[in-house]
Amino acid sequence: MKGIRWIVVLWASLMLSPMMAQTSALVVGLRGGATILDVGGTGMVDLRYAWYGDLIGGCHLGLAVGAGIGYGQINFKGSESLAYSRTDYLGNTLDYSIIADYKQVNRYASAEASLLAAFKVSGFTLNVGPRFMLPFATSATQTLSRADITAYYPLYDVSVPNEEITGKLATPYSQSCASVLPKYNLLLAAEAGWEFALSGNHSLGVQAYADIGLWSPKTTITDVPPFINVYPIEAANTPAEVSVSAAPINPKRYIAVGIRVYYKFQLSSDRSRRINTGDTKAHRNRYLDR
Repeated sequence: MKGIRWIVVLWASLMLSPMMAQTSALVVGLRGGATILDVGGTGMVDLRYAWYGDLIGGCHLGLAVGAGIGYGQINFKGSESLAYSRTDYLGNTLDYSIIADYKQVNRYASAEASLLAAFKVSGFTLNVGPRFMLPFATSATQTLSRADITAYYPLYDVSVPNEEITGKLATPYSQSCASVLPKYNLLLAAEAGWEFALSGNHSLGVQAYADIGLWSPKTTITDVPPFINVYPIEAANTPAEVSVSAAPINPKRYIAVGIRVYYKFQLSSDRSRRINTGDTKAHRNRYLDR
């Protein structure tokens, strides 16, 4: 957490500087973009309080504390191969080989909080710092576009592909399932772009942004049935029952990129003055008083 510590130290040093012009502003922004590695999209409304101190050469350095809420969708695609054995009601062994192609769509609302170091020179702006992301109201839908189920009888050297009696699943097959998104994400946020001054204390800005996952909790799932499970044939002329579980998905690192548009209203601009420890008018040279 060295980055967070650095930001806190920076904030404290700016607050304690008696010689620095100070500017505070309220910022309302809209972000929209896409997640990469796992394809999806995100949209967010954020509200921030920004505080800047003037440095040499027209540079401004400060902090932006913010919160936001939005919506996102992440899609996972993959193929799964399975192999296991079952027995029928006569005691014959059936060796199953299964190949399935799937897509899982995860939808979620998201709340976030951020603490960003903010830098500005002329119209160029740069914000960098940690962002905490909390998905909630999650849901997921899983669709199988392919499910090939082949049963092989070793005793008779016979293969039976996609037959009701030995197991068949019609595709496309869709069902709701549990979301595989982590409960929360700690992100490194970076935003860079340009800010345009409007009339009065108003400004409009456009930035490109990137959110990169630093850490998220891992979910360990145990005692999970096969992705596609063919149950034993229990009686004559009774088709084998087939069930589908959630696909074995391991989410990758969260990375999102996009565009942020924001409106900024300057709340105050106060210049601190050097603290004078004495009254120069009252001070006299003792030699001149003689």
